[in-house]
Amino acid sequence: MKLKHLVLGVLAIVSAASATAANRPKGWTTICKEGAACSVAASTNVAFGRADQFIFKTMSGSFTCNEAAFGGRIAGGVNECSVAGGSSSSSSSSSSSSSSSSSSSSSSSTSSSSSSSSSSSSSSSSSSSSSTSSSSSSSGSSSGAGSCPLTQEGFSTLNGGTTGGGSATPTTVSTVAALKACASASEPRVCRVQGTITFDPFEEVRVTSNKTIIGVGTSGHIVNGGFNVSYVNNVIIRNLYIRDSYIEGDWDGKTADNDGVQADTSRNIWIDHNRFSRIADGMIDSRKDTTNLTVSWNILENQNKAFGIGWTENVTAEITMHHNWLNNTHQRNPSADNILRAHLYNNLMENNAGYGNYARGGTHMVLENSVFVNTKDPHYYDTGSLVAIGNSYQSTSGQREQSGTSYGVFNPKNYYSYVLHPTNQVSELVKRCAGPRPELGQ
Repeated sequence: MKLKHLVLGVLAIVSAASATAANRPKGWTTICKEGAACSVAASTNVAFGRADQFIFKTMSGSFTCNEAAFGGRIAGGVNECSVAGGSSSSSSSSSSSSSSSSSSSSSSSTSSSSSSSSSSSSSSSSSSSSSTSSSSSSSGSSSGAGSCPLTQEGFSTLNGGTTGGGSATPTTVSTVAALKACASASEPRVCRVQGTITFDPFEEVRVTSNKTIIGVGTSGHIVNGGFNVSYVNNVIIRNLYIRDSYIEGDWDGKTADNDGVQADTSRNIWIDHNRFSRIADGMIDSRKDTTNLTVSWNILENQNKAFGIGWTENVTAEITMHHNWLNNTHQRNPSADNILRAHLYNNLMENNAGYGNYARGGTHMVLENSVFVNTKDPHYYDTGSLVAIGNSYQSTSGQREQSGTSYGVFNPKNYYSYVLHPTNQVSELVKRCAGPRPELGQ
């Protein structure tokens, strides 16, 4: 453990505790209030929100400062639109913002930056819409107490985007043979898994490019099987319960290489709203330079190995992991080896006896607003970097290593739009919304 990193972490908590809630980010200027018309220069990063919770979006020209323009809003009062510094902007109704002074109390092991809610996009990175097929897409929402977000975020939205089978006519499958035929077809396909499909013996279904594999509601179970997504691009694995390939007595997973999902040398992969339980080897393995991968809203539970990333000497991959619930998983939570940009946010880690988030080798990791409960060694790194911001620690032990509390090697906001939920909302939200959803795949 690096003592200087612990000192930096303590200083960051003390500094954050004295911060003042405001309707614009520190150093930014309000250009208009909610409902007003605004105008900015081309490719200007605009913050929309209040009370230190913001959604960031790159805007150009005229727009209305409202929920429709930013894809959400911060409840509880009037939101404001603001820009860094305050130049190159105007509004049809002048508005001024005042800074409020109030004392804030620090909470144990959680910095006040955990209360921010943000999304952003970069003018320098090409991001496509994250649409899926008509049977699997849903607008989703990050606001509203009862709704669950269903939209795609992260590095999988770049490099042309990840749409899977797109608008192909869905094919409903309920047998091993039908699933294999649909997943391996040469043309784009949307494969709707209905009911329980049991493999005997274990088999990883080969998935070719431009495929969506999605469970129908909560009915889609894959028993004693998995998926091999290797040397392909544009694949979505969504809304499935992948389970029960564990080989009795082989806790270390040395008997067979039976993974839930294995992706080798692939790009644009989205693994979303699945549940993985009692898998023989790794629940998810991303290997050999697989990139533009997003792993979101999954439950990974009751297993030795959760999510392994690496098996390469190259430092080129870009991976996002958000809103996952890892419960009673011993190691690889994840073990992220030689990743150029690894962005982890709003994940819930519980009862992890081995270790938590490991930025292995030359990995550069940004870890934001995640919750660690009863976890040994919540996060640490090797020769790369690990920026930790706004995380919460409850009954943890061991290392909380970090190279800093401000963006260093990369700032995720410069690459794609994402909603960063306040840390104190993560446990409830993830437990309620992660895993298969009844509204998906219908």
